[in-house]
Amino acid sequence: GAGAGAGAGAGAGAGAGAYGNNATVSGLVIFPLTNSSDDTIGIPTGPMKGAVWMHGSQSTTFKNIPSEFVWGDEAILSTALLAFPTIFAGTVTILPDFLGYGESHSFYKSYLIRRAYQTSTMPLWFKAKELVRTETNCTSELVDFVTVNGYSEGGYAALAVAASMANSGVQVIGAYAGAGPYRLSSSMLLEGARPEFDNRRA
Repeated sequence: GAGAGAGAGAGAGAGAGAYGNNATVSGLVIFPLTNSSDDTIGIPTGPMKGAVWMHGSQSTTFKNIPSEFVWGDEAILSTALLAFPTIFAGTVTILPDFLGYGESHSFYKSYLIRRAYQTSTMPLWFKAKELVRTETNCTSELVDFVTVNGYSEGGYAALAVAASMANSGVQVIGAYAGAGPYRLSSSMLLEGARPEFDNRRA
């Protein structure tokens, strides 16, 4: 696995005037490894699909984010463990930090802002494709097939990123979003305004 940083740009999910379009974003990129014929360990040759995992809500800027992953950090460990099946299946797995975290710490944390998740993820996808080519002398390729996954805030982010992937010509095999706040302008506001709603009884 490797931490990765990449510059965002107009072609990577953010228009030239969008907030964060000039940010350097960060995350964790994990490559599958295999034993070669000469008994060395490296990235397998040939085409590989991708998987993106969006983490849940996180308040700290540098601690417990994917690019700062340390075994034993409980907050990010659950996301990393969920990502292992895709890694073992031979995919290139990407875990973005989100805008406002890690290398993009000087930007506001853009909570539940669709474009911000796209801006923090698409550059890592293109950077991962480049890394696969350079690290294998073009004998391997991250092809344009991806699954996008997330839970809680990451569930909302997963749907935003899946849309951006599809718009960029990447075939989204599946988008798996759990427990995310999806209908922000209607359901959630109306639920909180119900007269019988009293969180003291929850």
